[in-house]
Amino acid sequence: PASTEAELQRWYDNHPDQYSTPELRRVKAIILSPQTLAKEIDITDADLRDAYNQRQADYITPEKRSAQVISVADEGKARALAEQWRGGVDWDAMQAAADKAGGSAVQLDDSAEQGFPDRALAKAVFAAVPASVGEPIKGALGWYVVKVVKVEPGSQQSFDAVKQALRKRVLVEKGTDLMYDRANKVDNLLGNGTSFDQMPGDLGLAGVSGTLDAEGNTREGTPAPIPGPPELRKALIAAAFQAQKGDPPQLAEVQTPSEGGSAYYAVTVEDVSPPAPK
Repeated sequence: PASTEAELQRWYDNHPDQYSTPELRRVKAIILSPQTLAKEIDITDADLRDAYNQRQADYITPEKRSAQVISVADEGKARALAEQWRGGVDWDAMQAAADKAGGSAVQLDDSAEQGFPDRALAKAVFAAVPASVGEPIKGALGWYVVKVVKVEPGSQQSFDAVKQALRKRVLVEKGTDLMYDRANKVDNLLGNGTSFDQMPGDLGLAGVSGTLDAEGNTREGTPAPIPGPPELRKALIAAAFQAQKGDPPQLAEVQTPSEGGSAYYAVTVEDVSPPAPK
């Protein structure tokens, strides 16, 4: 049956936290980061090329292979096992044959060349014709007979494909020293009582102001437009809800692994609107 007016009223009275507006704070903040200094940092194509060449390994996915490997101590036994395998004997039977010959049989799955335990074995696996049984190979631990059963080709991201990501990395690297220099100046100005509105316009600061809740949403429930990486946003919002109204702002550094490097912010609370019942 439909709830009565009295039941609804009792529910409302017993659950005030579910029917209240969140605490809202009107804040002002300044942000300093390599991104806010981007206009002052010159990044050439040569810079990006150098960065790409230095980090080429980051953009290469190595070829991977899966191989069935029989290992025995004796070359003669290795050749006999290879002939048996080429004759069409399946892997289960070859495992039993290797065990009978005093050796071992293992399958190594989805391994890059450097993932194989023996250098000679690795070279043989990556030189082998897939799905065929090669000649026995002498390795550090004995003789190997190899059959490659799967090949996952490698790939390399082109310079053009990673150009924008490289630009972000180079920006952080080039901007770090400049950012630290500006941060010292901002810190001194704040220490001398300079307000956000009085900050010089040539420091590369971004300013934000508005009303938000502890989740970082505006009064309308949309994310507050705080520029910068997520780590900066999270730290700034947390600081805004730990500060008291009228506390003097202090410059704080936050690590920003999503963009690389770090960033600075300072925030002041202008007003607090406590939760109110709906």
